[in-house]
Amino acid sequence: MHLADQRGWVPAHELQKRSTPYGYVGSAGDVRARELARNECPEKLKGKVEREERKNIGLEPRFAYYRFKRAAPKQLSMDY
Repeated sequence: MHLADQRGWVPAHELQKRSTPYGYVGSAGDVRARELARNECPEKLKGKVEREERKNIGLEPRFAYYRFKRAAPKQLSMDY
């Protein structure tokens, strides 16, 4: 997924019409990001993308922003 390769917040307009290593992202890339952020997706993808209002993160106020949520490292249990 293109969003997973990006660092930090990505404005919605940068998720459209992009050539990526995974293939071409068409004009609906931002729509798919919105679906993922609302968890309207398969179970294995739920909770992977978050959406934030521009005013809350101090970026350009004209856009909605998305980012891939990286999983926290799993801690090893020392139970024997």
